[in-house]
Amino acid sequence: MRHGHGQQFYARQDLILQGRNLQYEGEWAEGKRHAKGKVYDEVDRTDAGISGGGGGGGDTPPGDDGGGKLQGQGKEFYLNGDTYEGDWKEGRRWGSGVYTFASGAEWVGQWVDNMMHGKGFMKFADPNTGKVRVLLLLVLLVVMVLLVLVMLVVLVVLILRLLVLVLLLVLLLTSARSPAGRL
Repeated sequence: MRHGHGQQFYARQDLILQGRNLQYEGEWAEGKRHAKGKVYDEVDRTDAGISGGGGGGGDTPPGDDGGGKLQGQGKEFYLNGDTYEGDWKEGRRWGSGVYTFASGAEWVGQWVDNMMHGKGFMKFADPNTGKVRVLLLLVLLVVMVLLVLVMLVVLVVLILRLLVLVLLLVLLLTSARSPAGRL
């Protein structure tokens, strides 16, 4: 049975990085992760973004069931910007939890085997926050550029009309002075 400082490798459970192993490095007590420790992506040694209470205090990953699967309370960050914070069972979202989408929308409720299940509610993002705000600003910028282009086209048309009027006036004045134009 593991006890003291050590490390363990195991397969990732989320769909985004499936196939890339995780490595836990930290303290163990009675065969389970305990107190201080960190979960890394074994390929590039970056923090795997998993934290929570695994039997100790502080920033410790969720505990495991002795078989290397996440167990207990914890939070996981996904590459697409989504996060899940809540209960884990055998490496899967199971029990109560909050899944926050990168858009700001949230599912607050029950989970069974990584699936939203049972009581809960979906809270949609405020349209004035996050990516929606950036998108609205981009649309506003495009509309403003289009308005400026329309105004430039109108200005060019007005200038061309003014030039035509000046040319007609010049032709009229020159034809009035010419001997062929006199009676």
